[in-house]
Amino acid sequence: MKIWLPPMMDAPDGAAVIYGRLRDDAATPGAALITGVDGAIPSGADAWIVAPGLGGHSGLLARILEKTEEGPVMAALNGVGPEALENIRPLLETGRLVYLFDAREETPVCYLEQLTWLRARRTPFAIMSLEPGQLNLAAAMGAAHLIIPETIDIDFSDIERIARSGAPGALKPVSPSEIDRLDRCEASLSVVRAKAVDEVLEDGDLDIIVTEERGLSPHLKSRVAGLRLRYAILPGEPLNFGHLDMDMKNG
Repeated sequence: MKIWLPPMMDAPDGAAVIYGRLRDDAATPGAALITGVDGAIPSGADAWIVAPGLGGHSGLLARILEKTEEGPVMAALNGVGPEALENIRPLLETGRLVYLFDAREETPVCYLEQLTWLRARRTPFAIMSLEPGQLNLAAAMGAAHLIIPETIDIDFSDIERIARSGAPGALKPVSPSEIDRLDRCEASLSVVRAKAVDEVLEDGDLDIIVTEERGLSPHLKSRVAGLRLRYAILPGEPLNFGHLDMDMKNG
């Protein structure tokens, strides 16, 4: 994901997202150029943004794609109807056209409707907004680009967290609140019979119950079987790593 910021807005040192700059005059290396219908199309920009009202202008989009060699061309689809959309759809084949929606002043339902439609196209899309909530939601929906056209007060760490969770191979996030809600209702390992110090836990000795205090997760059952006990344990007590001699397995 790439976030495009206005010239005077500070960019954090993020790892999960890339930050770029917006320009509306001449191209600057690393910048996204906001272009108009009659504007020049310099070749030095990293991306081009075609503002609302011009996104259905297939001639303008084709001209930008023709005169530049690489970088996304983000076309705002605000007000673009089905027929105009059909005219620009073939340009997706270039691999550079990105559908953009300017979400400023949109109602929540209309915004969700647009996000749902964009995501269902299964092509990269961009969202322009000044509301942190809208930007966070766009990140969660997999937007390839977020555009912030004016300086705003926003905690980029929220977007970073969301972006990290959507990365391929990302570990499932676990929040403190979801752990708190599992208090006294989460299954843990225990034993079916009293076991003394130095006894070895066999598979048949282990039980899965809801205990007063959280113990070892049931998915560890196969790893626990065969370990020797450092402390005695009774049925109904949660089994934890403190009970186990992790250096000795099956004698």
